[in-house]
Amino acid sequence: MQNIILHKKLKELIDKNDYYSSMESIDVYDRKFKSILIEFKNNNGQRQEAKKVLKNLAELYSHDTDLQDIVYNIYDIVTGWCIPELIIWEKEKDLNLKDNLIYEDGTTGVIFNHYSFCEILKHTMVKYGEHTYDEASKKIIKSWHMQVPNSIRDVSFITHELDYHWAMIAAYGDGYWIDKGIPSSFIDFRDEYFIWYNEIKLKYNLNDIYEYYDILTNENNR
Repeated sequence: MQNIILHKKLKELIDKNDYYSSMESIDVYDRKFKSILIEFKNNNGQRQEAKKVLKNLAELYSHDTDLQDIVYNIYDIVTGWCIPELIIWEKEKDLNLKDNLIYEDGTTGVIFNHYSFCEILKHTMVKYGEHTYDEASKKIIKSWHMQVPNSIRDVSFITHELDYHWAMIAAYGDGYWIDKGIPSSFIDFRDEYFIWYNEIKLKYNLNDIYEYYDILTNENNR
């Protein structure tokens, strides 16, 4: 829904087609575009989603190079390739998180999807922790969740608790269920949670956080 609203508002402003009438109007329009993007961001809109909207608009205006150039200027604001006054999102960081990390101990193995784990925590903080995506990202970056596990024992420590629980600790700290009165489990809204969880995985192309397997069974099946 936020993507549709962003698309509509940007298109309405672009269609006025007086962006290049003077340098003053460029400055005014850039600030109007920034205002629309800030509203989108404050409603939990993410940079990647804004990029998708702008790529769609660029295709829409492929017949008019002037209007398409305006779209590319807005895209520069989204990516941060703009003057400091127009920056909305912090510069994207290469956090080097990866999925498909494999750990074994001789009898048991596990595939741990570290990137998906951290992303699911962020989205859980947005949905159930009343955080924006940027706020959640900053807290996850400062947390131990960013550390790459050294062994299957480390992964076992992570997976022995619900990812929902880890997300709430990252959002509010240990003891949140007492201090904030937030449920420590999703048992009371289990069906709703799993519907949302599967939607998030599909929307952002995320994997299940982990998958354990028996090494001997796998060897016998080769």
